[in-house]
Amino acid sequence: MFQKLNSLNLALQGRKSNIVDSKEAIVSFLQKLDVYRRNIGRREFLQFPNLKKVEEAVKVDHLILHQSHLKQLRSDMEIRFMDLMELVTPEWVSTPFQAEPTHADVEIQESQTDLRSDIAASCQFRQLGRNIWTKNDLPDRLPTLWQRAENFFIAFPSTYMVECGFSRVVTLTKSGNRIDIAARSDLRLSLSNMGPNIAKLVEKHQTQRSHEAE
Repeated sequence: MFQKLNSLNLALQGRKSNIVDSKEAIVSFLQKLDVYRRNIGRREFLQFPNLKKVEEAVKVDHLILHQSHLKQLRSDMEIRFMDLMELVTPEWVSTPFQAEPTHADVEIQESQTDLRSDIAASCQFRQLGRNIWTKNDLPDRLPTLWQRAENFFIAFPSTYMVECGFSRVVTLTKSGNRIDIAARSDLRLSLSNMGPNIAKLVEKHQTQRSHEAE
């Protein structure tokens, strides 16, 4: 069981993690707990190798105890992740190219229709999945849509980013840059998932002529 919990923990970590994916991982795990509990009651121990090895010695009392532990674990996790479980993710956020625009709020229906018609973005979605929201120029092209979607992708779903922040502060402090952390935005850059828009930066760049050339 600890191995399964560790796998869930890994699924909730990392820079690419967001609250939408995290909720799906939690919901999936809770459903698995129900499956495990039913299987144990039927003496089906395939998901538990250690029990499988000693299945002949497992008594009914043991089965009831294991089922009770799994039920309690599910209850504890429902309480711990209550806020995440109550989160309602709009269909157009999870599956933007399949969601019907008329099912969304009127204010974003036009923007969603524009997105659904974007062939290039659709191809990128097949590669990146929901990470397309932060890896594409969608925030610039469809600001109204992004304004509604950004909270699902910039919020911290776990303590991973906090731990990264502390680690980065320690690194900057050791390198003597503690005073300049805020001014230089080193901390924000190291924690951000947003990649630079190179094309836009190049477009805005203007070469300055030297005074000597004049």
